[in-house]
Amino acid sequence: MPKVNFILNGKGGIGKSHVATLLAERYMREGPDKVVCVDTDPVNQTFASYGAFKARRLEVVEKNEVKEKNFDQLMEWILTEDKHFVIDNGSSSFLPLSRYIALTGALEMIAGAGRKVVMHSVIVGGQALIDTLHEFDQLASTIPESVELVVWLNEFFGPVVTPDKKSFDQMKLYEKFKNRISCLVRLAEPPSEMFREDLRALTARRLAFGEANAHPDFRIMSKQRLTQSGRAIFEQLERVV
Repeated sequence: MPKVNFILNGKGGIGKSHVATLLAERYMREGPDKVVCVDTDPVNQTFASYGAFKARRLEVVEKNEVKEKNFDQLMEWILTEDKHFVIDNGSSSFLPLSRYIALTGALEMIAGAGRKVVMHSVIVGGQALIDTLHEFDQLASTIPESVELVVWLNEFFGPVVTPDKKSFDQMKLYEKFKNRISCLVRLAEPPSEMFREDLRALTARRLAFGEANAHPDFRIMSKQRLTQSGRAIFEQLERVV
């Protein structure tokens, strides 16, 4: 069954586009024609800047209003192309797009067409923890129960734990939605500064993990560290795709 993956968060700079690239790369390992990538961010088209994924650019929100004709185009693609979709949405489009999706019954329509809808929410450690937890609560409370939820725990900015050291799966919020959450994907804090620098270099060059080995900017040990980092993520994604 084709899966339609939406990455939705209202907080910027937390790794939404990175999540989109990881999903896209995993699907493309089954074949380049297995997935359609769409970048709907009206401000930063990070996902579309990765050449490997050939993401279609489609702005669905402008000045806090949904551009209905463009949203119609997105739905046309989803409902007529028998492929997986990875749809990256900007932080500025989170609220208007979420409301419009609910208003139109778009998710139910996609499910009725034989596609599985998956909502991906990113929760980060550090200063943005509370904001991203709130946004996940807001998202999970409004989408239909048929929609699959995947939570990404991004530790790049620090561990995803409360001040009293509770991990996400020990929080009341997890307990509230645990029957809806199909998978927790952990983007582990880099084990050393060199691992961190290699990941920054990969994203700065807009490269997929699979492109690093052939790229002249990465030396032997950088390639090895990136291989290890990528393996730790893609092993988890076997439960998602």
